[in-house]
Order: sequence, then structure tokens, then C-alpha cells
Amino acid sequence: MRRVFILGLGLFLAACGGSGDKPKLQPMTPNSRLIYHGGAFGVYTMCDRGNRVYMTETGLFQVVPGGCPDGQP
Repeated sequence: MRRVFILGLGLFLAACGGSGDKPKLQPMTPNSRLIYHGGAFGVYTMCDRGNRVYMTETGLFQVVPGGCPDGQP
């Protein structure tokens, strides 16, 4: 009975520990502020030095100059 318990516990821990992909890291400058993350394509929106930056997980991005009204990150 003890061996069955240890085997079951080992299988449970092995299944939980190695599954799933790690999330992709998105580069942000140290002073930027993340506003939104979500959507079907993994859209990130952030303020950086008064500019609004839209970025997807695939690496496509667009910058809107002066897009953050207060100008703060």
C-alpha cells in the first residue's frame, strides 16, 4: 500500500511540474507602464515617455506619439 501511495504521489508531482509552456517575455523599458494585456492575439498596450505603444506577442508594434495624455510612464 505504501508503494502505491508513493508511486501515485510521484506521478502526480511529475504531471503537475512539467506541463505547460512558459509565457513569452515582452521587452519594456524600466520606466514604462503596462496599461492592458489581452485579446486574441496577445496585445500589449503601454505608456513610455508620453508615447502609447501597442505590441503583439508576434513582435509587431505601433507607436502613437503623445498617446498618453499626462506624459508620464
